[in-house]
Amino acid sequence: MDQLVVPSVGALDRPSLLSMAHTFEALALQYRARAAELEEWERIRNAPRVPHVMYAEIPEAIIAAMSTGLSEEEAISSVVISSAYPFKAVRGCWKAFQRKKKIDDNSRRSVEVLLLARKHSNSEIGELLGLHPGSVSRILRKALVQHQSAGAK
Repeated sequence: MDQLVVPSVGALDRPSLLSMAHTFEALALQYRARAAELEEWERIRNAPRVPHVMYAEIPEAIIAAMSTGLSEEEAISSVVISSAYPFKAVRGCWKAFQRKKKIDDNSRRSVEVLLLARKHSNSEIGELLGLHPGSVSRILRKALVQHQSAGAK
């Protein structure tokens, strides 16, 4: 670190002393803020991480807690307490599970629509699967575009 050269207090007049005091107070605030920021980064970096194997167990535990009547946030909090992992890590596992589940659900629904499309109209498929005929049409168009782009390769 560079050495800061400060004149002796006896060598300065009152306005200079006040000016330097003000400058050093401002610097001290900046240094404290930066130190707090570095401390927070260090805390985050050293926080316990959720092992990869827990990515399946945490959502199961949250679902089990929600089945007892807890809200989503209460269930996440109960899993945080029981697992000793940070709240953000547990919530991150839960959000990743929800995203994957939505993708899986959409894929499953698309396959069902495609299988039924051979024999039924969009309205009939919508009634069977609980979808709007426009949703059925969108799924079929998307599948057709994917099929055509795969064939073009």
